[in-house]
Amino acid sequence: MRTTLKFMAYALVATFFAFTACKKDDAEGGNSSAGEGVVKAKVDGNWVTTESITGAANLVTRVGTLTLQGNSAGTNSKAFVFVINGFEGKGVYPIGGSNSIAVSGSYTETTVNLSNPMNSQVKIWQAPYTGGNEVGKVTVAEVTDTHVTGTFEFKAKNNSDNTIKQISEGSFNLKLKKS
Repeated sequence: MRTTLKFMAYALVATFFAFTACKKDDAEGGNSSAGEGVVKAKVDGNWVTTESITGAANLVTRVGTLTLQGNSAGTNSKAFVFVINGFEGKGVYPIGGSNSIAVSGSYTETTVNLSNPMNSQVKIWQAPYTGGNEVGKVTVAEVTDTHVTGTFEFKAKNNSDNTIKQISEGSFNLKLKKS
């Protein structure tokens, strides 16, 4: 029984790592410096680069929702996730402000306790977090049938301890799946 529980805990951790808007006019800048499948940015001044195998972009064309994600993988992983509702293609999508929650971004740090995977720690910083203030933007520089590239920057808040993370110089270059 103990072996079964341990196996299930490890399987849960492995599964986690496997899957972890209004538009302004034209894209201003937005040239991605990320390699294919990668999301990268400075988090409080330190570079975080995701693994290409974890990068994904999904566009639900019927409702106009684009999601972007990437994860650094491993037992001390870091991840970025963006949701753009009302996606209309190339352009600048503010996070917060008059957009409210149409565009959101998050940064997550996960530390897995290999001795006791159920005792792992997950911290999430989210944006927007203020009542009406713009806290960042996602700039989509290019969108094709198979790829989406661009840049991002935002401030995100952890609602548990009220800490703020400054995400800057972010870029993404992701394969696009449409449904």
